Amino acid sequence: QRLVLPRRFRLSQIFIAHGDAKPAALEKAKELAATLKNEPGEFATLARRNSNDAASAARGGELGWLTPEN
Repeated sequence: QRLVLPRRFRLSQIFIAHGDAKPAALEKAKELAATLKNEPGEFATLARRNSNDAASAARGGELGWLTPEN
């Protein structure tokens, strides 16, 4: 017998809400992407400071382990 676990992915996010300010949100996303390109180890810090999702921001952007069914 073999134990087979479902495929899982560990996900993190920086959620940027745009409301009526979509161009501003896109610009913010570009700024964050440029920062991460130069400093990839800063994701958690940037997520805490910039994410509009309070729950994941408090965890450094961490969403946890998810399966394709989530």
